[in-house]
Amino acid sequence: MQPAVVEKLTPSAAARLAGVSEQTLRAWLKRGQLPCEQTPLGRLIDPVALGRFMGEREAAQRERKG
Repeated sequence: MQPAVVEKLTPSAAARLAGVSEQTLRAWLKRGQLPCEQTPLGRLIDPVALGRFMGEREAAQRERKG
């Protein structure tokens, strides 16, 4: 049995999935908060990494609200 292939997301697709603007997502990439793969065609984001990152952000926001 072969492992499932996870398709990487473009920044615009990742932004839509995360419910944020592309500008916000690109800022996260620039600051190194969200890992990405640099390819000759541009940056690609692993959807698993995006989900983990968004979960961590939501947990931190809940914690701040106390």
